[in-house]
Amino acid sequence: MVVYTSLNLKDSVPIAEAFEKKYGVKLTLWRSSSEKVLQRALTEARGGHFAVDAFELNGPEMEALYREGMLEEFFSPQFRNLPPAAFPKHRHYAADRFNFFTIAYNTNLVKPNEVPNSYEDLLHPRWVGRIGIEAGDTDWFGSIVKLMGEDKGLAFFRKLSQMKPQIRTGHTLMAELVASGEIPLAATIYNHNAERLLVNGAPVKWKALTPTFGRPNAVAVAKRAPRPHAALLFVDFMLSLEGQTLIKQRNRGSGEHRGRHEPEQVSLRNDRSRGGHRRVGEMGEAVVGTFPAGTGHKKG
Repeated sequence: MVVYTSLNLKDSVPIAEAFEKKYGVKLTLWRSSSEKVLQRALTEARGGHFAVDAFELNGPEMEALYREGMLEEFFSPQFRNLPPAAFPKHRHYAADRFNFFTIAYNTNLVKPNEVPNSYEDLLHPRWVGRIGIEAGDTDWFGSIVKLMGEDKGLAFFRKLSQMKPQIRTGHTLMAELVASGEIPLAATIYNHNAERLLVNGAPVKWKALTPTFGRPNAVAVAKRAPRPHAALLFVDFMLSLEGQTLIKQRNRGSGEHRGRHEPEQVSLRNDRSRGGHRRVGEMGEAVVGTFPAGTGHKKG
């Protein structure tokens, strides 16, 4: 079977191997950014080429696939373990994980007393030309505008644009640019991208501002999938306790760094950790809330 995903290969390949071992079904991954996955899927469909069986990618792009009529409604016995907020009203996909937006900074270039403690701190003159923003984080933009109110939120982003931010595509790339010193501070980064570099000795740290926003990611079955039964096995596996545990484990630092914070993807299953609290919006919207209890994250 063929899966198009935005989950990076360090995470998706071990999950694919576990799926193959469990079911004996060969799984081929095509991985890119959610935007490129969407573009490829649309281009292939319009050309009458239907190779993909299932998708695993960001909520906004998944919603776009649904609106283009490219997703098949499906049912999984794992649905009973998910809260209602894990599904859009049309129920053509289901959330399997969250990525959290945090800031990240190069510790050689940013002094401890300079690290922002709030979103407004991103507007300090010291960050002119020294701040990075991921190009596709429109849901982060919308969530901040909603939080602040339209007038105040749009005014905030007008001021942020005057900071001459460096716009890049890809959260992994953004983390690497921060670690290399090309961009001293990233305003939107997934915390686990920065943590992976940190545990390998890179001069980078991340920090969660208050409130913390998250992006839901989801699984879905492709309409006209060549192997629909295998696709159903895959989405069921990703939503199962085994799949959710693998997602969480693949976003941890190595066992050699047990004294450090180990970031985690947040499971949506009701039978998973209940220690943290968060307010979950409908699929396609950002999550607002706190990190799970016991993660030891650095909060703003």
